[in-house]
Formats: sequence, C-alpha cells, structure tokens
Amino acid sequence: MRKATSLWVVSAFLVALALSPTAAEAARPKHAVRHGGGGAKGPKRIAVTSADGGGAAEGPVRAQIARALARAKMKALPQKKGGAPTDDQQWVELGQKLKVDGFVQLSFEGARGNQSVEISVRTGSDGSSVGSETFAAKGPPAKLAAVVAKGFWKKLGAAVKQTTAAAPGETTGMPARDLAHEENATKPETPAEPETPPAPPPEAASPETPPEPPEHEEPAPRPRPKPRVVEEGTPEPSGHGHREPAFLAAAQLRYLHRSFTYVPSSAVTGASLNTPTVGVEVSWFPITNFGVTAGGDFEKWMKLVKQYPTTMLDVHGALVFRLPLSFGDLYVQAGVFRHSFSAADDGSGQRANVSLPDVTYFGGRAGAGLDVRLGESLSLLVDANYRLVTSLGSGDYGVKSALYFPNAKAGVAFDAGLMLAYHLNRMLEVQVGGDVRRYAITTNATATDRVQATSTADMYLAGWVGLGGSFGRH
Repeated sequence: MRKATSLWVVSAFLVALALSPTAAEAARPKHAVRHGGGGAKGPKRIAVTSADGGGAAEGPVRAQIARALARAKMKALPQKKGGAPTDDQQWVELGQKLKVDGFVQLSFEGARGNQSVEISVRTGSDGSSVGSETFAAKGPPAKLAAVVAKGFWKKLGAAVKQTTAAAPGETTGMPARDLAHEENATKPETPAEPETPPAPPPEAASPETPPEPPEHEEPAPRPRPKPRVVEEGTPEPSGHGHREPAFLAAAQLRYLHRSFTYVPSSAVTGASLNTPTVGVEVSWFPITNFGVTAGGDFEKWMKLVKQYPTTMLDVHGALVFRLPLSFGDLYVQAGVFRHSFSAADDGSGQRANVSLPDVTYFGGRAGAGLDVRLGESLSLLVDANYRLVTSLGSGDYGVKSALYFPNAKAGVAFDAGLMLAYHLNRMLEVQVGGDVRRYAITTNATATDRVQATSTADMYLAGWVGLGGSFGRH
C-alpha cells in the first residue's frame, strides 16, 4: 500500500513538472525560437519606406513598386512616419516592430524636371542591404515612375526574394545567443562562467588536429552592391535598353508638284500640275530583324488645265530587313510598285489634243534607309530606292499608244526621301518630310508620230506633314 502511494506521488510530480512553462520552454528546440518570425505562413511582407525629398514623384513611384510586389504575390506595407534607421541594428528592430521580411527604401534627389531615386532593398534578418539601383528620368514625375515600373523588378526582384524576417527578440543579424549563460552577466559581483571550457595549452594540442572553430562565429558582412544608374533612353550593357517597335504606322497630308517635260523642249510644250494628296505607310515586324511594309499616296480631285479630271495612285510593298545600330536603325528592302497618273476626257472629246499622256509604271523596287536618333526626342530618316520599270501600260491615252509613242521604252527611275520626326512619347511622333520620284522614258519616235521628241522626264516632288505611331516592342 505504501509502495503504491509513493508511485502515485512521483507520477503527479513528473506531470506537474512537464506542464510547467519553464520546462516547456526548455524542451523547445532552439530553431523553433529563432524561426518564430520568419517561418510564418502567408505572403512575404515588404515595407516601403522613404527619406524626405520625394515630392510629387514619390506617390507614383511608390504605386509602381506596390504593383510589382503584388504581381509577385507579396504584400507592400504603407509608409511609416519618422526618420529612417541609421544602422543595421535599427533596421532589424524596425522590421520586428512592423513584422516584415524586408524593406524597400527610397531616396530621391534632383529638382523638378530632372529627378532620380535610389532604391535599396534590405533584409529583415540582419538589416543589411542586398541590392541597390538608381533610376533617373527627365520630365514630369510620371516619367520617373515609368522608368521605375520598367526596371524595378528586373533589377531588384532577385534581391527582394532574398529578404527574410528576423527572429523575435533578435536585434542584430548575429545568431541567437544562449541567454541562460548570460543571466548573471548583469551582476558585477558574480562574474559569468565561460560557456565552453578553456582551450588546452598549445603544447598539449596535437599538430595533426586543427583547432575547432568557435560555436558562435560572427558572419562576415555582406558586400554592398554599387548602385547603377538606369536612365530613360540610355541603352543598358545587356543590350535591352533600346527595344525595336513591332508595328509602325503613319498618315500623311502631302502637297505634290508633277512636271512632264520633253527632250528637246522645242518639240512640244510639257505640262505641270500642283495638287494635295494623302498618304499612308505601315510596317509590321513579327521578329526584330525581318518584316513587311506597304504604303502609297492618292489623289482624285484636281483637274488638268481646269478641265480634265485627274487620278494619281502610287502603291508599293516590300520585304524589309532591319538592323538595329547603336545610333539608330538600318533598313534594306525589296518589293514591287505601281504608279499611275491619268487624265480623263470631260465629255468634250478634246482629251486627245492634250500633250500629256497617261502613264502607268509597274515593276520592282529595292533600296535602303537609315534612321538616325539625333536626341531623346528627334530622329532623321533618309532613304533611296531604284525603280525597275517593267511596264509602261497602255490605253487610249497611254504613253505607249498610237496616239503618243507606240515604241516607247522605260529608262532609269528612282525615288528618295527625307523625314524628320519629333517623338511626343514612346508611341506617337510628328513627322515632316519630302520626297522625289523620277522616271525617264525613251520615246523612239518615228517620222509619222505626231510628237517628235526623243525622250521624256516625268518628275514628282512632294512635301508633307504626318502623324506616326509605333506599337509593341521586341
């Protein structure tokens, strides 16, 4: 009976000891205490902080960073008032207070119209910087926000992923200390006992056995990356700074002067015409270097000698090779064209008395162009093409008809152009330009032909203004 009573007393004592808070804490593994803050379930929490001086650009920049973190399934905390920490230990303490895994610190510089922001990523585990980049832009605050939106995650996304929360009660990036051995350190009258026994004398150590490293070794400080400036419009070392548009389009309002002259001029008087026309150009590049282009201009509202209705149509299409260069783009193209100009009879039956025949030039077209960036907002395009005319057309009033020159043959033909573009933004630009098209015709006139000329020159001079757009990027 006494033996059973003793066993019952001992069992009750052991149960009470196991349920006591001190015993439960002592039985808990050290890693469970250290990881109490960083091992929690849920999305990673990042605090976005900033120093003074952000001004009007701070709000848009912070909004873009919050969107980038949200896309990565991370939670961005709003800005906390007060001065920024001055050392790593204070960053750790702030991270524990806010219960975050890391920080995105913004430091703005510059005046309105030319501003930059240095973005540093700090981890909550020890407060150190794991990444830093500087973004700059000229213009309104939205420009700087757009540069940050484009490059923040690409430049600093890996650093944000490295952030981890500090353990509860930890004030530095050092490993957790065993406070049980330091409890008596605050009492000056009782010196603290060393946590490990003293090392044996050097003469007792075996030369073949290296000394064991200390149990708690302070980690080497992480090197702070040097910030790199990423400015809008500046090509990056990786080659992704200037991205080529995938689709280009332009609409033009043109003014055309056309002249048709004979050689010798004494044979018959030539003719000229001035008229407004409209034009359009489109290009599509499914891949960076190869694409297709098409365009032309049109007119059907002017009358020759204020009597005969005229129609002018020039259309062309080509395959294009585009070579991006450090200062612009080189284009090489080859395709076909059809250019016609005709004057219809007004019903009076007098069209045959006009010295200007109808023309229809058809054939191949090949050439090259160079688009040079003159600055952040200006570019200049020059191009030239050879036109191989394989057909002059015919018809009742055609140049190769019984009424004019039945034996006519096409000679040398070409076109060339110049365009200056002012870029309003990444998509739209205002264009001003001019171009020339010239065709030579050998008449091979005979003594029975009514016009005794050996050759003709058909020239088109045009000046224009237009609005262009570029969409999509490679």
